[in-house]
Amino acid sequence: MGRKGLSAATAGINVVSNNVANANTVGYSRRNLTTQNSDPIFQQGVLFGQGVDITGIVRAHDRYLGMQLVDAVGLQSRASTAEESLKLTEAYFNESETAGLVEVYGAYYDAFNQLSSDPSDISLRSHAVQTSERLATSVSRVADGLQDNINNFDDGFSAKFSQLNGLLSQIAKLNAAIGKRGDLQGNTELLDRRDQLVREVAALMGASAELDPSGQATIYIDGHAVVSGGEARTLSLITAAGVPPVLYLAADAGLIDVTSGVGGELGGILDARSYTQGYLNRLDDFAFTFANSMNAIHVGGFDNYGAAGGNLFVPPAAIAGAASTLSVDPLVSADPNLLAMAGAAGAAGDDTNLQNILTFESSASFTGALTGLQFLSSIVNDVGGDVAAVSADVEAQDALVEDYDAMRTSISGVDTDEEAVRLIEYQAAYRAAAKIVSATDEMLRVLTTLGG
Repeated sequence: MGRKGLSAATAGINVVSNNVANANTVGYSRRNLTTQNSDPIFQQGVLFGQGVDITGIVRAHDRYLGMQLVDAVGLQSRASTAEESLKLTEAYFNESETAGLVEVYGAYYDAFNQLSSDPSDISLRSHAVQTSERLATSVSRVADGLQDNINNFDDGFSAKFSQLNGLLSQIAKLNAAIGKRGDLQGNTELLDRRDQLVREVAALMGASAELDPSGQATIYIDGHAVVSGGEARTLSLITAAGVPPVLYLAADAGLIDVTSGVGGELGGILDARSYTQGYLNRLDDFAFTFANSMNAIHVGGFDNYGAAGGNLFVPPAAIAGAASTLSVDPLVSADPNLLAMAGAAGAAGDDTNLQNILTFESSASFTGALTGLQFLSSIVNDVGGDVAAVSADVEAQDALVEDYDAMRTSISGVDTDEEAVRLIEYQAAYRAAAKIVSATDEMLRVLTTLGG
């Protein structure tokens, strides 16, 4: 019994030492020594205890909290990634600068309003052409920037995805090792390592986890198990120019599209891509409607040479890509006298057709029965609103993860003051057990002397 007491106290000191050494280790769960009284023996009609048995070393852990924390980490990572990515897009709609779309669109009509004072004035015509070019350049610059962001999002998605299958495979291997080991101390180390990898996967793709009481972890994406026991299913990525990345899960029947269930960093990238593509589509819609409408008005007038007007802007081939290719007709750019402002041939000072251009400013010709200014303003406002909404979500998710982490720390974290108290207790137990051994040794010595 003295020997068992010494062994239990020694094991307890080892556990405390390990806890203190890992007090600042990320993902470490406090260990506790578990013991039970040994089976008694029956002697001379009395049951005598046989000391203490070490039953194991267990970690302080709440598996239900662990599963909630995995979900929360995925949501937090998705929101923060979407916010960081979307702010790159927001930079192209900064209306605090004079190059903002709304500002430039207003300057376009200001220039044509000035031209109405004297439609034949070459300097005013030149200014009108320059503001037209500036508007086209601003729209195409924003469109190109949005497309660059979309391409970068796709590249970032592929780069992040490259880590995924490796992490899933590591989790499966740890699951298998945990199931095979009978060494509880070893299992606590594997469990902590496995749980840290599960958290990394959640942050990367937003998976949910089911932590079995036996120690196994099952990882799900979009309701499908990607890791079960010691098996990991392969995820594959399909990319093509102009379309969002698609994530497939290998299955017996083939491949399952699980893209809609992706969260974490990958989900945040997809969210930002979707927002950005939406803005680009609306900007294309604006450019297509604006260029065709301006051309339809312009060809109905006459230029300073008395000839019928041509196109003011290069006609877009289709809605898709219209913003990126928006540009003033090269002939008009080269000769402002080709601006067809008159309503009849030979009427250089006439502004009949110019008034048609100015009237279009208040025309609800854009999608949603909006004017051009309203349509552009709606895009800018939506960008700001979307960024604000995502930022608010980040704050909420950060607070939730912080709460869960605090709860985990209270359950699984190492408190050095508590460990100091436990160390004193084990030291005292060791000294007491040592005294038992010493007393027993003295008793045996006395008996041996009596026998002599």
